[in-house]
Amino acid sequence: MKEKDIPQTKIEHKQNGLGYTYPKVGMAIMPVDWANPTNAYRKMLASGQDLTIENQFQSSSCGGNLEYGATLTDFLLTGSIERKSRLFIYHNCFVPSGGSSFQGLGNVWKTKGVSPEALCYSYNAFGATDEQFYQNAKISPEALTEALKCRCEAFAEVNRFSIEAVAQAIRDEGFALIGYHGYNNGTMLSFYPQHPVVSFDKCWQHWVVAVDYGILNGRNYVKIANSWDKVIGDRGYQYFFEDYFTSGSVWCVGVFTDKVKLNIPPITAFHYKWTVTMRIGSTGSDVTELQRALKIEGFFPQDQVLTKYFGPITQIAAKAFQKKNGLVADGIVGPKTIAILNKKYL
Repeated sequence: MKEKDIPQTKIEHKQNGLGYTYPKVGMAIMPVDWANPTNAYRKMLASGQDLTIENQFQSSSCGGNLEYGATLTDFLLTGSIERKSRLFIYHNCFVPSGGSSFQGLGNVWKTKGVSPEALCYSYNAFGATDEQFYQNAKISPEALTEALKCRCEAFAEVNRFSIEAVAQAIRDEGFALIGYHGYNNGTMLSFYPQHPVVSFDKCWQHWVVAVDYGILNGRNYVKIANSWDKVIGDRGYQYFFEDYFTSGSVWCVGVFTDKVKLNIPPITAFHYKWTVTMRIGSTGSDVTELQRALKIEGFFPQDQVLTKYFGPITQIAAKAFQKKNGLVADGIVGPKTIAILNKKYL
């Protein structure tokens, strides 16, 4: 890959409504032992396993790099690597012009979870991808169901100017999501990229995942997993030194905490045949099973109890389902919508 081929990713950034303040309570955090790192990534390497470095090609899907973190989190629980789907993450939070926000990425992992790659492929039949492929993807009910088993509890931003805070997040939570920006300076594909000239004006912006930390030649560093294939840096990994953070090049450091929810009961296979048109005011078992299907599809609120009544919540979910499937989004579940539902769930 050449400098000119780096995707010019756009990122929408919102700082409101974060999961909670990190750390959870007012107490001192143990300083990082830079000379003796301990974290999920090193445990994974010690087991003979490694992350699969991705290639976003010319898409703006760098937010999908969050899958590195989800994969590491899952490893801590199971001891084995089950690669997660970057497409699942990005598809559920992209902005139309391309790119994703920290808030959007966090909400996806917290509410929808992350699907295994085996159920939601991030690349086409030729092993490539682009923005259209990600934005227009169809997520299967199986992927949506399995994704619910891998969710974070909360997310927040930490001090973006402090490499110590980043290393603490890696040590305590497994990884940190880093957003950085600036103009290309000729080192962006190297082992040790220099911090770019900082500017939000028509500059390049990107998400990466910090997975490790340590000392190199007397300098503290964090190791990041990128999405420009294994041909860059150290087989797809790169190293940020302290000045990368103090320069202001990093505009967001995100932490996803409390690991994933355990003991989520498996959702059994769901089958149903709808026969009647449903709209605002409809009642009966068809409505209940419609809500169940819309919940599996990710449109009906996960914390909303199923009822026999077709109200505004069901209408909103039905419209979203119709829009996703190329139908007129009128909220009336008629023959065309029923045909798609029956094809999926009969």
